[in-house]
Amino acid sequence: MKEKKYDIYFENSVKVKSLNDDYFKCYQEIEKTLFKKQKNVLKTNILISEILDCMLICQEKGQTVKQMIGQSSQSFVDQIDRKINYKEKINQLKQRDSNKYEMSGILLTMCIYIVLLFVKELVGNHYLINYYIDLLVAVIMLVISVKQLLNQRQLIKRYQVSFQPFIIEIVSIVISLLISILFYNSPFDITFVILVVAFFTSKKMYSKSWRSK
Repeated sequence: MKEKKYDIYFENSVKVKSLNDDYFKCYQEIEKTLFKKQKNVLKTNILISEILDCMLICQEKGQTVKQMIGQSSQSFVDQIDRKINYKEKINQLKQRDSNKYEMSGILLTMCIYIVLLFVKELVGNHYLINYYIDLLVAVIMLVISVKQLLNQRQLIKRYQVSFQPFIIEIVSIVISLLISILFYNSPFDITFVILVVAFFTSKKMYSKSWRSK
């Protein structure tokens, strides 16, 4: 039977990989129980993050799972749950993710622009260094760009906000690509301006969306 996948945030999945076998088995049971009871994915992941932090500390101290959880895993979870200020944690997470979205947007803008420069070179058959080196750089930049788009999509899904900021980024890339192909010989390049405007618009819309949640 295929194991059910839960909506675990990337930060928590990294922590899970640091657990030894005994702690991992205990964590799996706790995870299954939490996602059955809790419908709020954001709060569940905040709780899971605190549980994993506690597990990693106890594991480092050499404590057994039984020493950590005491009488039952449920009482262990309840004890951690009572200590969490969810409002404060959510605000901290939102601020951190807002900064991540901004940095991701900056990196996306820069990398996509380099890809578009290569597209213009390719259409005009005129390269900065040579075809192979320019292609290699463009492929690397494209991979980074796709990664940033996936990061943005993940952050939007996390807070269940509008996908409009993400759509704006995609549309700006498509428009810039068409301009690069159709006007590759033009001495004026407005693609970077389009990408920058899209970045600021997307960032503003994203911030406004999660603040209203």
